[in-house]
Amino acid sequence: MKKAKLIKLISLAAIFLGIGSIGLAASAGDVNASSEDETVLTPPEVAVETGNEYGVLKKDVFPKSWKGYWGGKSDYRYIIREGFGDICGNCTIVEYGYVKGTHNYPWQMPEEWKKRCEEKRLYLHTFRRTWVSNAGITWAILGYPLSEPIQKDDIAITCRTETIKGKKYRVMFEANPKNFRVTSQYFRTKKLTKKYAHHQFKNMEYSAKF
Repeated sequence: MKKAKLIKLISLAAIFLGIGSIGLAASAGDVNASSEDETVLTPPEVAVETGNEYGVLKKDVFPKSWKGYWGGKSDYRYIIREGFGDICGNCTIVEYGYVKGTHNYPWQMPEEWKKRCEEKRLYLHTFRRTWVSNAGITWAILGYPLSEPIQKDDIAITCRTETIKGKKYRVMFEANPKNFRVTSQYFRTKKLTKKYAHHQFKNMEYSAKF
């Protein structure tokens, strides 16, 4: 009987020590998150889909609330439209899943496979779109399909409803993918984009170069 109680006490002690370890790990994560160059990223928990032989998924890349012109129709930075495609500058934005017949994204494929794709210019003028979450904000990371997210040359964007002088606007923010500090912001029209190009919203962090 005493032996059974002793085993029970040891088990409980192990559980509490485990909880304590988790707490310490979380605290360490908070410290790292406060660093200027480090960000806690949480990818959405969704099942990975399989695309075609190049990993392309034929599906909407962005939510409907992101659809439309950003920066103005005559001078847009992004255009996201149903039945037209999702474009950044002159590049098509695509969502990728696993390459057919594998459990690898395009950027996880062997170097020889990537080289063949580059020789055929299959991923030229194309951005991959992957989701990450930082400080409660969901960001889309745009980058070269054969390079793993997140690279310094990638672009992070998010779309939010913001208020200026009591009036609500939809705003698309473009940020550094390493620290998610805003570098540019776009409104639905060219006029608004120009007018509020340097307006800083309190709930967003901005780059020193903004």
